[in-house]
Amino acid sequence: MRSRILILMGTVFMLVILFWGTGGADEYYVSDAAGINSAMNSAENTVGMGDTINIAAGFYSITSTLYINDTSESSLALIGQGPGVTILDGNGTTQILRIDTSGGAGPTSLIHIKDMTFQNGNAAAGSGGGAYVKTNGAALLVDNVEFLSNESAMSGGGLFYETQTGSSTVKNSLFDSNTVTGGAGSAGGGLYEYSIVNAQPFKLEDNTFVDNLASADGGGAHINVQGIEIRRNIVRSNSTTSGTRGGYWISSKGNSVQIVNNLFDRNSAGGLAVSQFSGQGEIHVTNNSFYGNSSTGAGAGLDLDTGVDLTETWITNNVFYGNVSSGVATDLWVLNDSDFNNTGSPVSILYNNFSAAAVFDTDDGNVTIANNLNTDPLFVDAPNSDFQLSSASPCIDAGDTTVMSETVDLAGNPRFVDDPLTADTGNSPGATAAVDMGALEFQADTSSGGGGGGGGGGCSTAGPVSGIPLLADLFWITMLVGMFILMRRKVKG
Repeated sequence: MRSRILILMGTVFMLVILFWGTGGADEYYVSDAAGINSAMNSAENTVGMGDTINIAAGFYSITSTLYINDTSESSLALIGQGPGVTILDGNGTTQILRIDTSGGAGPTSLIHIKDMTFQNGNAAAGSGGGAYVKTNGAALLVDNVEFLSNESAMSGGGLFYETQTGSSTVKNSLFDSNTVTGGAGSAGGGLYEYSIVNAQPFKLEDNTFVDNLASADGGGAHINVQGIEIRRNIVRSNSTTSGTRGGYWISSKGNSVQIVNNLFDRNSAGGLAVSQFSGQGEIHVTNNSFYGNSSTGAGAGLDLDTGVDLTETWITNNVFYGNVSSGVATDLWVLNDSDFNNTGSPVSILYNNFSAAAVFDTDDGNVTIANNLNTDPLFVDAPNSDFQLSSASPCIDAGDTTVMSETVDLAGNPRFVDDPLTADTGNSPGATAAVDMGALEFQADTSSGGGGGGGGGGCSTAGPVSGIPLLADLFWITMLVGMFILMRRKVKG
């Protein structure tokens, strides 16, 4: 009897290994660069649900690119212990991570990168100095990751993502001092994302982009996709050597563009540029603050360029102040007939605050302008990056509540906070308080400051460190099955 049980247990063990090796998801725990490489090689050869590689706390000197080329386009997760805790360093000479699943077809797959730092990566002849991800249909999720001082020759100094039909979410992350060094066409100093056609919108949420540089366009980020949501980001001191599109450049191919609760602060080649040359859609620029941006082109704060006649644009509840341009407009430039067919796409510019000395220029007709202010918004301390509204600000309770669906502001504080000492001058039907203009809602207690979201935070905790998949787990599963069989035999006996 004992021999039969041992044979049965061995059979179960082999079946479990067979199942896990061909269709299940493996989990790896690694603590050195060689272990990461080994785990990625194993993951590359696994067809199934996708593997997880847990990277222990530590400093990892990457001298050879961590590379995976998966034609099955399975899901993959790379999980560290936190930014500044798990650090992958390219020494200024090596591209740190390269994932290419574009040869497969996995529209439900996900590439997940979380809780780590990519620094000093270098793609000297390509894109994505910190990380490069290319997929057919697999989506990308980047959460709580730092990209610091990475460099590439072409696009995406910090992070590069290109997909046929996938989409991405980048959140709680920091892009700091990344660079794209190439000439014309090189874009996205911090981040570059491109899709052919994406069914789900791309998302940028609660990130900080600071001191990134691109040669051509999109010093902070260049996003060229079909539909995007940009919420609660800080975009500060980014630039391009071309002199334009220094903060974010959003190239939309249709569907909805939502840009809400962001701060564009002192970017030296313009704060935000939005272009739509194909595909019908809607563009909403709502409750953002544009301060101290400069440009040699048009629209140092916001440069809007639409060439699709039926695209509708709403620019509402924003604060533009202290922007400087040597071009045709300081705060806002609207070119709503870039296809030059003498039919301007409809644009509504409502309930915004502009600089007193320079308001905005618009190009063609079909533009509605109403209920805007031209005054000092009275930030608490803008030169020191505190963009809370002071108690005397004319922007308090002066926005249009009907267009604001977010319940919190850039700093995570509640929206729709009524100031009883300020008369409502905005649009607030019913009992709802009028929303404030700008990225930060006036609170009774402004001690929370003007920092706002982004920059990552928190770190995960992983289990014990090992260099191989969890064969121990398979062993214990087998032992439990064997014990169960043995107990049943004793009961029957």
